[in-house]
Amino acid sequence: MKKNIAIRCITKSSKGYGNLTRALTLATSLKTQGYAITFLITSNMTVKSILKKKKFNFCLIPKKLNSRNESVFLINFLKKNNFKLLIFDMREYGEILSKHLSKFIPTILIDDAFCKNAYADITINGSINKKFHKYNIKNKQTELFLGPKFFMANENFLKNKITNKKIIKKKKYTVMISIGGSDPNHLTSYILKSIMHLSNIKIIIIIGPFFRDVYKIKNLIKNKKNIELKYSPERIWNEFKNADIMISKSGITLYELAIMGIPTLCISSFKHEEPSAQKFMSKNFLINLGMQKNVDKNQIEKQLVKLLYDIKKRKIMSAQGKKIVDGKGLIRVTKIINSFLSKSNF
Repeated sequence: MKKNIAIRCITKSSKGYGNLTRALTLATSLKTQGYAITFLITSNMTVKSILKKKKFNFCLIPKKLNSRNESVFLINFLKKNNFKLLIFDMREYGEILSKHLSKFIPTILIDDAFCKNAYADITINGSINKKFHKYNIKNKQTELFLGPKFFMANENFLKNKITNKKIIKKKKYTVMISIGGSDPNHLTSYILKSIMHLSNIKIIIIIGPFFRDVYKIKNLIKNKKNIELKYSPERIWNEFKNADIMISKSGITLYELAIMGIPTLCISSFKHEEPSAQKFMSKNFLINLGMQKNVDKNQIEKQLVKLLYDIKKRKIMSAQGKKIVDGKGLIRVTKIINSFLSKSNF
């Protein structure tokens, strides 16, 4: 008999797409192990469409519930449907929900930079930054799994990592812009305005599923034959591997790029992401340009051109990225969950 696992995942477009991407990656792996997965989400047409396409069940949680009322709703739903495990990937909301629910059902908390107290049976934090690994243990049974070796990524990022043979001098380079699932601060347009006049580059722009102002980007690149848009590519690693340099914000995408060894210029849109960008730069994987509000357009162009022609530096960056994140975190986390459930009498 299949064990039912529920995943409570944040699905607000303003929060980006990273949490859902990570939850889907884990859910797909667990599904191959024979578990039945149900997502617990607030209503979002884009997310519902994605879950249906990937053939995952989901339950809609009533909107505007406070954490205590949501906990009551979830407890009733989980008991009624005989769930054996609840996984949270909810940013700061994961802590308070795990506090309420860990008394009623085994729980796993997926975190990066938001939680201070560990109530769940297992807390997994794949962040590179150790300052986000300091938890107050509130549950004597809690196990912590911390650091990039537990970063969960689709195995195809590792399978498609680039080699030094690809990092060469060219007449025309491919520069890719990937700002994640949403772009609430219009960083894509800001980057484009700074580099679209360069004649020796082809620009590929990844448009995430939560982008709202694509028409502005289309107007900006009208009649530009060297710029191409890619809409929510399902096998995004096939796009990434074509990039000589990536320009990205400092979210989950950075870890995927590190696995593949793609030299990266990084601009942070959100304050909580900046420490990770700084840490990656200290380990020579990327060039961190800082917070978006402080980045001058000329600085983006200058650093891009400089890096394109510095073959030696790009090779070093590629090698360092692969060392930092080995791409096997999903295998490790799946084994951890299998082991935990096999020992549980639920």
